[in-house]
Amino acid sequence: MGMVVVTGMGPRTGTSFVMQQAIAKGFPVVGHQFLEGLTVPKHNIHGYWDCYPGEIEHHLTTTGLDKQIVKIWYPILKDLNTTCIDRILVIERQDKEQQLKSMYKVWEDESKLPLIKAANIDIDLPTLLEEHTKGLKQLLKDIKNKMIVFTEDLDKEIDVILDFLKGGL
Repeated sequence: MGMVVVTGMGPRTGTSFVMQQAIAKGFPVVGHQFLEGLTVPKHNIHGYWDCYPGEIEHHLTTTGLDKQIVKIWYPILKDLNTTCIDRILVIERQDKEQQLKSMYKVWEDESKLPLIKAANIDIDLPTLLEEHTKGLKQLLKDIKNKMIVFTEDLDKEIDVILDFLKGGL
């Protein structure tokens, strides 16, 4: 077995919604409702359920993440050994213009957070989205148990999604 990963073809695809639904079902989820200084609660009032930078790697080298659901974004996924992943759910938004619009809206607030300002982080969002999408598609070639769902279908597919996630627990 291994961990169950929830990810998206870039931010703002519905990964937090899926994590919230997994929590509601009582599934073992690793992550925090909000990351102090890194997330803006008003953009996702029920929580993001992300991990702090370095937290995934720490779990993997200490307690492990076997049979747990964790949201991991491409930049971290690309550096992991994919053999530790039992299954992966990938959410992709069909409407990339709406995705970018949402990314800009959230980034406008996130860029004002003290930790992000202090790190002097500047992100080219279209490039970020393109890198996530290309990199994740390449990485998926090495993972057997995968499910890809469009954001626009999350509501009607949530039971199938949760069954898929539960299969790795």
